[in-house]
Amino acid sequence: MTWNVSDALSLAPGIRVNHDKKDGSYSAVVIGGLPNPTPAQQALKNSVLQNQQYSANFSDWNVSGDVTLSWSHRWRPRLCGLCALVQIGWYQPFGAADVR
Repeated sequence: MTWNVSDALSLAPGIRVNHDKKDGSYSAVVIGGLPNPTPAQQALKNSVLQNQQYSANFSDWNVSGDVTLSWSHRWRPRLCGLCALVQIGWYQPFGAADVR
């Protein structure tokens, strides 16, 4: 929906409701290197990357939107086309606390 404020200015708001659901797991296994490393060599290898794994399960609703303000100089022939486009966005999630 676009609201024509004047012949040269229009405003177009938008809104989106979204549901995110994520379920997955991650596993990284470090392999390679010396066949029989000393504890110091193993510690050095682990300082670069260690075996790690985790799983995540997330489900939440969010609402986002934006407002587009368009300004056209069609009424001035010496300036061509659309001269300015400004977009301002906002995002405010609804639901669970901040997930990190």
